[in-house]
Amino acid sequence: MLYEGAHIPGALYHGPGYTAQGIDDLKHWAQSVERGSRIVLYCGCCPLERCPNLRPAFAALEEMGFTNLRVLLIPHDFRTDWIAQGFPIEKSLPQ
Repeated sequence: MLYEGAHIPGALYHGPGYTAQGIDDLKHWAQSVERGSRIVLYCGCCPLERCPNLRPAFAALEEMGFTNLRVLLIPHDFRTDWIAQGFPIEKSLPQ
């Protein structure tokens, strides 16, 4: 629901990183991606220190051999730290 409401242009959603289904979807997508590709992970659901999604997603990609992983630090939430700052967003239609 948050992704459909607003996300960084070009961002892809692969489900919540705290669920097996989300990690499986992320791994399935990543199978065809070059291991040296830059991948930036972010989550804006809650304050970073409580985020249940980033660490599992980062670990899964690292285990797959990705070497150019980055995390976009969103300390509070996506609305406060991205949208309210005037950074670009996209919206998606519900699926």
